[in-house]
Amino acid sequence: MQPQTWPLVSIITTAMLALTLAACGSQNDTDGEKGEAAPQPSLIDGKADGSHGIFFRGDLTIGDEGALSDTFEGDGAFHAYEVELAAGAPVTIEVSQKGSSRGLDTVLYLFGPRTESGAYDTVVAFDDDEGWGLLSRVKDFTPEVEGRYLVLVGTYDGYQSGNYRVRAVCDDGACIPGADDPLADVCVFGDSFYEMLGSDALTITAENRIDAGSTVSELERQQVLAAVITTYDEATTYEEAVAIVDESTVNQLHVWDASARRAFIAYEFGAGDNSYGAILDADGTSARALIVDGDLYECDAFWGQERRSCAQNSDCADGLRCGGIHGGQGACFDPRAEEPEGNHEACSTTADCGHPGLICAGGSHCGPAWMQRSFGDEVAVDVPDNTGEGATVEFDTFGLATVHTDVVLDLWLSHRDPSQVRVTLTNPSGTEVVVFDRDPEAREIYIQNKRLLGFPGDEDANGTWTLRAEDLVTGESGTIREFSLTVMSRWD
Repeated sequence: MQPQTWPLVSIITTAMLALTLAACGSQNDTDGEKGEAAPQPSLIDGKADGSHGIFFRGDLTIGDEGALSDTFEGDGAFHAYEVELAAGAPVTIEVSQKGSSRGLDTVLYLFGPRTESGAYDTVVAFDDDEGWGLLSRVKDFTPEVEGRYLVLVGTYDGYQSGNYRVRAVCDDGACIPGADDPLADVCVFGDSFYEMLGSDALTITAENRIDAGSTVSELERQQVLAAVITTYDEATTYEEAVAIVDESTVNQLHVWDASARRAFIAYEFGAGDNSYGAILDADGTSARALIVDGDLYECDAFWGQERRSCAQNSDCADGLRCGGIHGGQGACFDPRAEEPEGNHEACSTTADCGHPGLICAGGSHCGPAWMQRSFGDEVAVDVPDNTGEGATVEFDTFGLATVHTDVVLDLWLSHRDPSQVRVTLTNPSGTEVVVFDRDPEAREIYIQNKRLLGFPGDEDANGTWTLRAEDLVTGESGTIREFSLTVMSRWD
């Protein structure tokens, strides 16, 4: 099939384009080390210029499923795509690593919006190398005007050959004209690997470290290799994949997405000074997002209807309810959904529960993963020296079932003499539990993953919790630095 030449629509001369690019300033990120500037496409009377042909390849639609792939034949051609964008909502347009030939050096131009006469007479963005490797990405472009925009993709020297894949991703779910679902195209994992760990939609149900001595299934071997070759494509076997990463160790995280009740598995590893890897379907080797320098790219797993923030039932999709409301904030859930088989069964570890949507609560019984959430933050609250007042940090929990079962605390409190300090935690029902009490053997107060005993299993899970620290001896003061609270809940 012969490529379709750009039809007689928009008309922009080479001179006008050059002036527009100059006006773009920092938008044109041509790398001086490459020597010559990137080639400039020209739309003259809607037809291809003599030096660089422009061929229409199709319409992009927002989201990874709307991505299009093609091949450069080394003939100096630019490929053109049209995309509908809404005003005021950021969108990222990129030549993606997935589907693009290794070492391909691309450029990307964005024109628009199309005028009433059908012309594209303004270059609004340009990029050379802001994507993966030498690939191009226009990130967080925010249209001032809703309309149809033109994407032109070419190679840097004009004459490279290779496969590529171009896509447009809506960063906040609102860049599709007329869209009424702000999370429809928002990555459920967030923008970074560490953001994923604190997502409202996700629960990390298990974590493992895989090295050469680990016992893994055949599927896990395939998954490790699939994740590692996104960074090291020279690896061809599981053994080579484990050996090539930093410290020959891969971190495995089992992830339950409660917003759509589905399971993923993440494989993260070091490469240089940062983290890389991939998030895959739990039962296969298909990548749902890539981990690159700690950030997430190529995400095609988006928010489901549950676990979204709400204040009342009308904020949720039809048939869902807004539960766990405190301070006007709750989360949507489906009261009709049946929890997985194995719920309420006895367990000692999450693996005993046998379903990716269940966790072992308190090492005793299996419960739905969505009923557990973590809350907390970095803080800097001074603990005064023996004033009788102490220091308090209040924080709210919401979006849980009605009563709490397990309560797990992480705390960092700096103090030169921890034997002077008492720390307590009070739940929303007013029950107080001592967390730390003047331990003469302690050199610091650094509590990790401590399950607190003393709270009844039938008091409010949603509400205001109070962490209180007191210095009881004159001489030293301290500071609450970090805390987080993980609460498992159940219906009462």
